[in-house]
Amino acid sequence: MKIALIYPDAFSIWHFHQDLLRALKEKGHDVYTISTIGEHVKYIEGLGVVHIPVRMNRFMNPMKDIRFMLELYRIFRKYRFDIVHNFTIKPNIYGAVAAKLAGINRIIGTAEGLGFMYADEPGLKIRMMRPLVNALYRLGCRLTHRFWFVNPDDLDLFVTQKIISREKVFLAISAGVSLKEYFPGVIDEAKTARLKKEWNLSDGTKVIAMIVARVIWSKGVREFLEASELLRNRYPSVKFFLIGPVETDSPESVQEAFLREKERTGNFKWLGFRKDIKEIYAMSDLVVLPSYYREGVPNVLLEAMALGKAIITTNYVGCKEVVEDGRNGYLVPVRNSRALADAMEILINDDEKRKAFGQYSRTKVENEFDKKMIIGRIMKELYQIC
Repeated sequence: MKIALIYPDAFSIWHFHQDLLRALKEKGHDVYTISTIGEHVKYIEGLGVVHIPVRMNRFMNPMKDIRFMLELYRIFRKYRFDIVHNFTIKPNIYGAVAAKLAGINRIIGTAEGLGFMYADEPGLKIRMMRPLVNALYRLGCRLTHRFWFVNPDDLDLFVTQKIISREKVFLAISAGVSLKEYFPGVIDEAKTARLKKEWNLSDGTKVIAMIVARVIWSKGVREFLEASELLRNRYPSVKFFLIGPVETDSPESVQEAFLREKERTGNFKWLGFRKDIKEIYAMSDLVVLPSYYREGVPNVLLEAMALGKAIITTNYVGCKEVVEDGRNGYLVPVRNSRALADAMEILINDDEKRKAFGQYSRTKVENEFDKKMIIGRIMKELYQIC
């Protein structure tokens, strides 16, 4: 079979779905990815996958969106895929229309989180745009044969608002995490030691890490910083690391100058974009994500859990799916720096509890979020490949 995955960028395809690409190739299928170009294209093509570049504007732009849809239509007509699998809002809408017009036999959609467009407290611009987005999503879902949701809240929202019929929905919590790629034995201890030396971390220093793909306010950046300030005087040996790149073209972007100013407090450090994330997980005593962004299921939490880390996150869409409160971490209210600081303080002071939470994190990932298991469901239930 000829199967195409459509994503906004090559990095996301590689980071989230490289195991799916491998599994499809191992089954003998012809696999294609369609996205904007980027350095991760070479890794995708290294699997024997054909990558087809397209132009896609991330934010709403009618002319560019139509151009994107026409590009997809020409590609679909040329390659005659058996399955087109769309990811994220624009492929789910314009990819579905293009695939239907091109006569594709099976069209799959996926919502890996609904983001700020479906936030609980949207600004005026979002409130004005949401009816249009709902209408476009209804069109895309009408043309789609099955639609994968990674958390039940997003599924219920779409069904309740009659964006999609319940008969079309498929629920698999997250895209999973590779248990072979993320387990304590894969950590480069020498690299971890070098990082500790570089950042002047003594043996008694505890590290609390917040790792994000984009440093935007709705990921809980302000709450993380405020919690670090609340704890700074009582716990001077605890360091708070924020890892992730700033996003200059987003209205939610956190300014680099603001982060650099906060670094002067002494217990906070912004590390920007890093490729040594596994080693940062390993040297962290606790991983937190105080997000109120409408997440799918945050991959960073699953990765940290697979490496045996205790978690603190919000009792909110997507995030709450990975934490059993009081067993592998704590759930805190959104936008509540004090509650976040209190949960951090409990685990700062209790090494045994932190260790037990980390052990249960690994067990939970093995039982519920094994990527191999989820890929099996995708092939059987979404792609209908035996």
